[in-house]
Amino acid sequence: MLIRIFIFLSFLFGVKSSDLTDSELASAGPDVVFAVNSGGKEHVDIDGIHYDADTLSSGIGSDYGTRWIIRGISQADMILYQTERYGLDNDFSYEFRLPEPGDYVLVMKFCEVYFQSPNQKIFDVILNGHIILSEFDIFAISGGRAVAYDVITPIQITPEHMIINEQLVDLNNGVFKLTLSKGAHDNPKINAFYLKRGTWENLHGIAQRHRILNNEFNQETIVDIDEHHDEQPPFEQEDQDVSEDSHTKFASGPAAPNPYEGQDVSNLYLPIVVTVILIIPVVFCLIKM
Repeated sequence: MLIRIFIFLSFLFGVKSSDLTDSELASAGPDVVFAVNSGGKEHVDIDGIHYDADTLSSGIGSDYGTRWIIRGISQADMILYQTERYGLDNDFSYEFRLPEPGDYVLVMKFCEVYFQSPNQKIFDVILNGHIILSEFDIFAISGGRAVAYDVITPIQITPEHMIINEQLVDLNNGVFKLTLSKGAHDNPKINAFYLKRGTWENLHGIAQRHRILNNEFNQETIVDIDEHHDEQPPFEQEDQDVSEDSHTKFASGPAAPNPYEGQDVSNLYLPIVVTVILIIPVVFCLIKM
């Protein structure tokens, strides 16, 4: 009798034995060396990549982008582009233990959520002293505000050095140091990033869903967005002031402990109540069988 009830409830709620548990989700993507949701909490994306919460002490974490619906990415993964870490008039760096020799891909996620025109935020991205992106302008390269943009950088690690865009890069005493460096305008920032074993061709559907940056940042290959990534227009949530006058020095926005603070979730209760009402008589009938 209890087995019948379990089967019925499993069918009703779509529970399958193949669904990933929390622990399985956390370990998904074994080829991922590290992944960080900059300025935000931990997150598992639709490709199974587990991003750690950002615990960096330098720079400033911000959820300013949560007022926007981000274009070019699935709704489930918007948070990766809505939170960020930026340096207030200073550089900041992430450091990790350098992985073993082999082929890797560094994927960096960016989204301009404040400025409304190009040439307002320009900065460099440096890996172990080698400039990956020079005078990088998120708005200009992504094509607007609240647009998801990924930079994919192939890296080869040997026992003697790293190779990036055919350039030899120092191993930095076994430390992988990613630096966001202040440029000509405003503050450097990053929304999320991860390092994955393999080549960019091995990223499967991930690479096909984003714009791919090859070598120099002005040589770009545009790839169609995957069908289950919703292309949506930018949308600013109501009761939020994003006028240029509302922020001057802190252009990237202040930090906030809860990215979803203030959002109305009352509309979630009605379907739960209705479901419970419908289940009770069915369960009662099953017990009588």
